[in-house]
Amino acid sequence: MENKVTTAFVYPYTYLPTTFLKIVKGLIGEIHLCLPYYMEPWEEIVLGIGEGWLKVHRPLADMSPGEVFHYLLKEYKTWMRLNYDKSFAAFLRHARHLLEEDEKIYQIRGMVRGALAGQNDYRDLSLKWHLILHLAHETLKEAFEADSLLQSAKGVRLLDEVLEPGEEEIDYSPLGDITPLRSSELLSEEQVYDVLEAWNGLFSTVLVKNSSLVTYDPFVIEALVGDMEVVVKDIDVNITSFRLPDNISLGALASTRLGGREIILVRL
Repeated sequence: MENKVTTAFVYPYTYLPTTFLKIVKGLIGEIHLCLPYYMEPWEEIVLGIGEGWLKVHRPLADMSPGEVFHYLLKEYKTWMRLNYDKSFAAFLRHARHLLEEDEKIYQIRGMVRGALAGQNDYRDLSLKWHLILHLAHETLKEAFEADSLLQSAKGVRLLDEVLEPGEEEIDYSPLGDITPLRSSELLSEEQVYDVLEAWNGLFSTVLVKNSSLVTYDPFVIEALVGDMEVVVKDIDVNITSFRLPDNISLGALASTRLGGREIILVRL
């Protein structure tokens, strides 16, 4: 596939499945990936950087989440194993209670109280936005890795143990009816909106003029476009381009820098 898009930012997720990377590498000349602080590029991303077709961006320096971030991220892994309600909002409420109970940690940075309570000061919100992007990354990573294992296991075939007289041995896969993971099954609608808000809050200022966006989640398109009429163009099989409206409303923190841009949906 020839490059048909010059520059595109991956939006709004930080985890990139291998299949997605292979497709966009052949579709887009220069890919931009925005990573929050304390999220290091993994092997495939490092390779792309070295080959020159992928660039990584960070939030502005004054958007750093601060010293308390590692403490909360470590706590999240324990919390995930013990709780049925795994929404981002539930953990943010839990995190705020943790900080209130631990006075030493709580005083490390008083402004985190506002961030976890939903205040709108941008420095406070940076902690919340970093947590949301990290939590979404972990959720997507675990889901895609588990799906990859299941799809690989589908290739393991077993022999029928009981044969009727005259029957031939038939091999089959016990996991053959498992369908591939759909990106729309990964995060709830509420979580997707949380990620959109977090990405816009941290990275809208790094968007290159006239650059496109690219995503693998159909619900992201639905959230941005809604019932508005937009220009739609099929680029290739399972790849569709949408021209975003000039005015996009994603709540009080929505960035007008998204308006009028092309967003490309790659269906996995």
